[in-house]
Amino acid sequence: MEGGKPASRMKDFLENADIEEVEGEFEKDIKKIFEVLNDDYKHLLKLAKEIKKDADSEENYLVSADMDELIASYSKSIWMISQASK
Repeated sequence: MEGGKPASRMKDFLENADIEEVEGEFEKDIKKIFEVLNDDYKHLLKLAKEIKKDADSEENYLVSADMDELIASYSKSIWMISQASK
């Protein structure tokens, strides 16, 4: 976890991206848009939880605390999107 370098070029971001770009035309169905957005937030939440687990095992409390904030934010976004898509 320590000593890594952040991605700094678009090429690096694309090589490390887990979330894929949606293919095809512009989506007009709002329920489909919410579904894709919700899936993306769920993926980000999963990653934040994994990073928190690793940070806790390494006693890296600053990263762990940052992940707590992201977990709360992603959870709130998931809830809000799910309520808006009803």
